[in-house]
Amino acid sequence: WAAHPDEPQPPAEQPTATSDAYPVNRPHPGLPESVHLPAELPDNLWPPHALLERHTTENLYVPAPVLPDDAHTPSPPPAAPEHEVTGEVSAAQVYVPSPPDRAAPEVEPEPAFLPDVLSRADHAAEDDGADDYVPAHSRSSGARHAAPSASPRMLRRRRRAMLLAYLVVVVVVLVAGHQLSGNEEPVAPGREAAQPAAEPEDAGRGANVPAATPQVKAAPTPPAEQQATAGEFRYAKERGPMLGTAGQLYRFQVAVEKTVDGTDPAEFAGEIDRTLGDNRSWVNDGRLRLRRVTKESGKADFTIYLASARTSEQMCATGGLQTAGFTSCRVPGKVIINADRWAQAVPDYAGHLAEYRRYAINHEVGHELGHGHETCPKAGAKAPVMMQQTYGLKGCTRNAWPYLGGKRYAGAPMA
Repeated sequence: WAAHPDEPQPPAEQPTATSDAYPVNRPHPGLPESVHLPAELPDNLWPPHALLERHTTENLYVPAPVLPDDAHTPSPPPAAPEHEVTGEVSAAQVYVPSPPDRAAPEVEPEPAFLPDVLSRADHAAEDDGADDYVPAHSRSSGARHAAPSASPRMLRRRRRAMLLAYLVVVVVVLVAGHQLSGNEEPVAPGREAAQPAAEPEDAGRGANVPAATPQVKAAPTPPAEQQATAGEFRYAKERGPMLGTAGQLYRFQVAVEKTVDGTDPAEFAGEIDRTLGDNRSWVNDGRLRLRRVTKESGKADFTIYLASARTSEQMCATGGLQTAGFTSCRVPGKVIINADRWAQAVPDYAGHLAEYRRYAINHEVGHELGHGHETCPKAGAKAPVMMQQTYGLKGCTRNAWPYLGGKRYAGAPMA
């Protein structure tokens, strides 16, 4: 360069750092000790042998390196004389002109490589606002100026917003469909839908039921328990035990009207079996036996009914008996227990409902077995079971059994 100043200067790579004699290799911060390079280059690497040859250093251009502000730049060597160099030239005699003044490029600080990046990767899921960090030496030039990508928090917010909008649409569709389906009314082709026919209030009154329109299909009939029509009965489905040890056998069946609440056929049948099977009842003397059978068997000699006040009054009236819906009765083949008396008894049996129920069963079954009404023997005595105790005790005391002390207890026949 000294001999030929007009020739263009060749480009040269700028070293990253220098020392007094040789450039210093500063290890990258954050690298482990195992990959640190030596602090200085070996002595035999600089200057190269070609530099020591004659006429080779004349055209050599070595610009001074640009160092950061905190680096210690050694003082430049003294300028070489501007005449032709002869003889052996050492490295100290090479003229290195100072580079033009220019601002040092900004050096982007780089974080510790392994520990910090690994800790960021481990806790990226926990930190909602932290973006993935890419070291400066791993970034491409275009990536530094690219638009920033969406953060995980922004992505989660977008997903929540989309899910909420989807749920709102589903709810609106379901509500609208429910309202539309609730407003629909089935109409037969060519005419308005027929109104449902009214059920008769009482089967015994023979109320007329309007005929359904033939063009409209009738609605399905609900279960019998839901209709609860007066005068219809449910029957006990199981056969009962043999009551008594000897004598003529009488078979009976048990039924409960559908409109009677609080008592089902099985419960009513159990109470009848316990009453008629007691040794104080009609099987005591061994002259007869009783047994409950099912309706399907078709072998019943009589039926014991539990009927409402109105139905029992109508059933008793078929045998010429006027009960005014208050008391129980018996007509041939039918023992009819009034449901109101079964549930409430009478004033003379206040607080003794179970005893009154046994009296009502023994009294009405006694009529079916051929026994008539009897009177009170005397004041203070027990009332005979065939006495009409529902209308009053007439000076006697309560009694629900035809046999007392193993003997038949009876009063005078009623005229």
